[in-house]
Amino acid sequence: IFQRHIMEEEGLLRPPSHSFTKSWSLMHVVWKGLVIGLGIGLLLTLAVAIYAGVLAAHKNNPTIIENNFPDQECPQGDSMRSLINSTNMYKANRDAVFREFDDCDNCTKSNAVLYLVGGTVQSRSQNGVAADFRQESNFWYVSGVELPGAAIALDLTTQESHLFVTFLTMQQALWEGKYMTPQQFQDKYSVTYVHDISNVSLVLQALNVERVYTLDGGVPPVGSWEVLPASSIINAARQVKNAYEINLMRLVAHSSSNAHNALMKNVRPGLYEYNLEALFSFEVGKCG
Repeated sequence: IFQRHIMEEEGLLRPPSHSFTKSWSLMHVVWKGLVIGLGIGLLLTLAVAIYAGVLAAHKNNPTIIENNFPDQECPQGDSMRSLINSTNMYKANRDAVFREFDDCDNCTKSNAVLYLVGGTVQSRSQNGVAADFRQESNFWYVSGVELPGAAIALDLTTQESHLFVTFLTMQQALWEGKYMTPQQFQDKYSVTYVHDISNVSLVLQALNVERVYTLDGGVPPVGSWEVLPASSIINAARQVKNAYEINLMRLVAHSSSNAHNALMKNVRPGLYEYNLEALFSFEVGKCG
């Protein structure tokens, strides 16, 4: 430092001018700005490319809904009901079952039907009070019918569907459900034929059925046909979800998420588990 001071005193070394220092600082700022701008540009280009890829993926499968919902109390309620009541989902499920039978090397489809029975109303006790009804899931998977005491037969050769129901009289409909004609059943559930539940064996005999596939341990219709297991076929079909089922699962998950948020907002000391259970049931129930 002392030597540098001596050289400056003798004029042998000039300190850098203020203008040079200012110019160098300006160039440094400009250079940093260019580097930062280039980095931001690359990030924006990458983001646009990713967004374009997502759009392309959605175009290839346009029936899948977006995974975000508007900030409303029940944005998914009507959508869930429309999907549950849509015949497209259950027809797609039946088609999936038919494809599994087509791919089954050990299955004989000629003169054969898949026969599934729905749930029945159970009484809580001898006083005749009915328990809450829940449809048998495999039957509901291919039919969409929520009524008790129904059945369905899928013709594995023609891929036609035969729905068997209990027809209510006008008087019974006042207490047990809506009165519907066979044509109304046919239109609502998009099945080929509708029959009275008491005529199952007669219909299968008219179809010259020789083999009846049903669930393992299921109750087959009375007749001289061979009874074969079909649980593995149905399980394989249900493992792959179609677009309608994916949409419904997303909507149900969104409804459940809203219900959990409601619990976290309302939980406080002194509440019991049944209080939160009631709130949860209300939150998911009000959205369908």
